[in-house]
Formats: sequence, structure tokens, C-alpha cells
Amino acid sequence: MRKGLKLLAIPSVIFVTAQIAPATEFHLYFLGGQSNMEGYGRVEKLPAALGAIQNEVLIFHGNPSPDGSPAGGIGLWSKLKPGHGYRFRSNGSDNKYSERFGIELTFARQIAKRFPDRRIAILKYANSGTSLDPAAAGDFGCWDPSPLIPTGLAWIQGRSNANRGLRQTNQFDYFLKALEQAQADEDIDGDGQPDKLIPAGIAWIQGESDAHHGREIANRYRSNLNRLLRELRMALGDDDLHIALGRVSPAQLPDLFWKHLDLIRAAQAGFAREDHNTTLITSSDTYGFSDAWHYNAEGYMDLGQKFGDALADLELRGNENNESP
Repeated sequence: MRKGLKLLAIPSVIFVTAQIAPATEFHLYFLGGQSNMEGYGRVEKLPAALGAIQNEVLIFHGNPSPDGSPAGGIGLWSKLKPGHGYRFRSNGSDNKYSERFGIELTFARQIAKRFPDRRIAILKYANSGTSLDPAAAGDFGCWDPSPLIPTGLAWIQGRSNANRGLRQTNQFDYFLKALEQAQADEDIDGDGQPDKLIPAGIAWIQGESDAHHGREIANRYRSNLNRLLRELRMALGDDDLHIALGRVSPAQLPDLFWKHLDLIRAAQAGFAREDHNTTLITSSDTYGFSDAWHYNAEGYMDLGQKFGDALADLELRGNENNESP
């Protein structure tokens, strides 16, 4: 159009409103926690059907990193396929897939089965050995969302912090970074059309590190869990977002590894009992182990289905409390 052309003075002009394609809606599920969410199932154990790329499911897997790492949480959207387990890495431009998998493969398939018309997006950030309590962090990292280091407490990667001031970045920050990057991409499937992420649920597996240390730490798990899950919901934009909790299970040598398992399990059960949008999944007690701490491939495949059903049931039944077998 030439500058200065007055359309209103020309009766024959027809105004055409540009058609803007509606955004494609993706229901977003966050998968988080420590090693049994990160996933130690061996890809070679997968049946052929689960070894294929799930073209209709997208995943943003934030790079797992120890506290204080600039690379923590960075990633990119990609189609879901095996390799999003332990030792998966991303530099934000490319993914390096591992020989392990977690619950994401069967979780996505179960959600798709329950909601066949739904587009599914997964945000995953999990890191082995991480705790909720700063005093249990050690060298692995911590999910504490507090911006400050508690007075007198040294917890940064096992080293003292004389300043006791602002803590360095930790696992919760990496979740936030992954979420921010995932939401910033307005076309996550790369089809040239806008996309919209709708928060749909949280799947959380964590607690072993907090069970391994002193009784005082285990006794604080309930309050730490309350705070973290509240912060996760707030970050995802829904204070009532549905949550599926995976109950911590005995390791091969529970007296050696998870000394205060009973306290962690009681805290998880208490949260699920009082929060009507939360389900506690208990089936992991029946799984075999691939090593002293982590479930075998069959366990992860079953657990993914259980998590998918749990979040689907919560959504379909509304606010009814539920404990899943």
C-alpha cells in the first residue's frame, strides 16, 4: 500500500482481516526428582514398540547438573524417544542420548491412550542423588527453593560457605531455567504455527537422599516436600495442579542406604492424604532392581503407566483423593 492512500474515501474498498491460525494446545507434564526419575532402565531391554520415536509427543529435557553449574537446565524441544535416562545431556542446541530410560516412554503412551485427542508435551528435569533438605545435599545437589542459605548451615556441594549469603544456583533453579526456555519457544513442534502449553500435572520421584541421612533431616521431609511442591505448582501457573508421587522403595540393603525410609514414606503418604489433588503410587515396592538403588527396565515401564493413569484419573475424577496401587 502506498503511503498516504485514504481507504475510507473509496467506497469500493473491501477490508480483509488476516486469518491467524489458532495455537495448537499441548498439555504439559513435569517429570522431576532424583535418580529413579532420571531413569536407569537399559534401552536394550525395551520392546520394539517402545524403541520407536513417539512423533506426536514432544519433550524438553533440561540438562542434569550439579549445583552451581551454568549448564544446569538448558535444553531444547525434541520428539520423544529412548535415551532420556541417566547420562542424558543437552547443550541447548543438541541432545546427547544415553543408553538408559525412565518413566517418560510409557507415561506418554498411557496419557495418549487415556486422552487420544490430546497433544502431549513433557518437561523433564531430574538429577541423581539430589535432596530436598540442604543438609543432605552433599556433592549431588539440592532442590531447596529458598533464595538464602540458612544461618550456620554449610551445604554447597559439601563445601563450607563462609558468606552465608545468597546461595548458588541449585536444582530448583535448573527446573525454572528449563521451564522458562520451554515456554519461550512459541513453536515447539516446528510446524510454523504457534503452540500453547497447558500445565496438566506433576510426576515426582524423590526422597532417597533425605532418607539416607540423619533422623532430623527425615523428620523435616514433610515440610520440605510441602514447600517444594507448592513452589513447583506456582511456577507452572496452577496452585491446584495434579501431582503423582512415587513412594520411596527399599533399596537392596535398606538398613545401609535408606536408614529412615519409614519417615519419608509417612511424609509422602501424609501429603497425598491431605492434598486432594495428589495421588501416591506404591507399586514400586514390587519392582526388581538393576543395581543396589535403581529399578530394572520392567519396573520403569510399569511405573510410567502407573504415573500416566494416576494423573489421568485425578483429572477425570476432579478433586477426589486417591491412592494408586
